[in-house]
Amino acid sequence: MERRALQYFLAVVDHGTFTNAAAALNVAQPSLSQAIQTLERELGVQLFHRVSRGARLTSAGQALVAPARRTLRDFEEALAAVHNVKGLRSGRLVVVCQPHLAADALPQLLGPFHDQYPDVAISITAASDADILAVLCSRGADVGLDYALPREPGVNVSRLADEEVFLVFPPGTRDIGTVIPASELDDVALIAPNTPEHGPVRRWIRDIGINGPILVETTHRGATIPLVLSGLGAALLARPVARQAVALGALACRLDPPIYRPAFLIDVPPPTSAAARAFLEIVEEVQASEPNAPRHPTEGRPVERATGIGVTKLA
Repeated sequence: MERRALQYFLAVVDHGTFTNAAAALNVAQPSLSQAIQTLERELGVQLFHRVSRGARLTSAGQALVAPARRTLRDFEEALAAVHNVKGLRSGRLVVVCQPHLAADALPQLLGPFHDQYPDVAISITAASDADILAVLCSRGADVGLDYALPREPGVNVSRLADEEVFLVFPPGTRDIGTVIPASELDDVALIAPNTPEHGPVRRWIRDIGINGPILVETTHRGATIPLVLSGLGAALLARPVARQAVALGALACRLDPPIYRPAFLIDVPPPTSAAARAFLEIVEEVQASEPNAPRHPTEGRPVERATGIGVTKLA
């Protein structure tokens, strides 16, 4: 039974004749008559008495009117729901991420998403004590941003543009330039977070070959910049966090060769919502528009020494 046949049937009911129904639907009367006859054959009953002054419902036809109207109404509601999802005029996107990634990488992805789907609410939660992948597997969030690369099967991972890392010193530190050799990091006393969500930071420092002393470890993720500002040591900070420190008076130096920290977008299929599907499509578009973004955590690139990164130039 086709939806169009039910529309034609109800048009005849509402307009009284095949001719008037065809005119209202802007279709040829033979096409409408043929559709009604096909419907009658499928149902095995006659729906109309064809009389000289029009069409009169049979008892079977009368029984079909209410179900036909209900079916068409349900179809229209279903179609509206699909269009609502397609246009994303509602819904919510839930993102779980490492706090530092929420400062730079995530806004770069959410900006284009919000521009296209301004009515979708967005919730951003920190990793806190929970593992990001565990949150995603429990359907506590749609997508996650993490520094760690998950190895579990059945997980979708997209590598984002790597974040350049800067060495940030306390205010007033002397005898440092805007660019320093990465090989000198072994002589720098560092401050490093040591929390469940930042546990990989300490490992990452060692993994990239930095063997200098970690003088201060803190379980308070927001304490790194204040500790640097107090003069306790230097810290390796990604650009958005280093920018905050510079605004408060710290000194930021670029490393030569540069050091990059990888970042990953993670989701566990299938997407939990239409908003999640749309967000992942936006991410693909953003990545396609930035094919030359650095994606190698320790790849060296030429450093523009003439425009070094100083207190006021960390943009």
